[in-house]
Amino acid sequence: MRTPVTQEEQIWGGRNLRFPSEDAKLWFDRCVEKGYCVPDWPEEYGGAGFSAKETRIFKEEMARLNCRAPQVNLGIWMVGPAILEFGTEEQKREHLPKIARGEIRWCQGYSEPGAGSDLAGLQCKAESDGDDYIINGSKIWTSYADHSDWIYCLVRTDPDAPKHEGITFLLFDMASEGVDAKPIELITGETHFCQTFFDNVRVLKKNVLGVENKGWT
Repeated sequence: MRTPVTQEEQIWGGRNLRFPSEDAKLWFDRCVEKGYCVPDWPEEYGGAGFSAKETRIFKEEMARLNCRAPQVNLGIWMVGPAILEFGTEEQKREHLPKIARGEIRWCQGYSEPGAGSDLAGLQCKAESDGDDYIINGSKIWTSYADHSDWIYCLVRTDPDAPKHEGITFLLFDMASEGVDAKPIELITGETHFCQTFFDNVRVLKKNVLGVENKGWT
């Protein structure tokens, strides 16, 4: 598709994926089939397998033709590359193809009411309980949390460590029991942001991305 895209026409992906038109669905499906949503990802994870040079040329040509991005998703820009770099093979096969196909929409759980610009001051805690963590606390300014399926979230797993340590990077389902995303109404009337509460949310330890207590580094 080669027409300007409005906010309402952007394809965010997710379990409740909707298309504004048949043309938009066709464009999305064709791009997914070719791996063009994530052209530089390996083919086994839903990408096109392009090299860095090929990806640059592809993006330049897409821009020259005024082609729309097939989907807009924090999974593509943020957590997907992190999973590629630090994830286990199980995590890569679980999450990356779903991101590439637009099946899961992600949000980011970083800022807290008392930890925004000083992110290392975060207090949302994850306590060990067998094979799980139990998450309690909240995040704020979580963009589109009320429309997202999964969250990548920084939590404190060692409260006794220096504040830049003892932080763990977790991936978990927003449909988990105890997760509650409440939209924040801005002065414009828009509700893009949420405060997201976690009340005894159980998350499997296998959903740690990277190393426990090393989420900051």
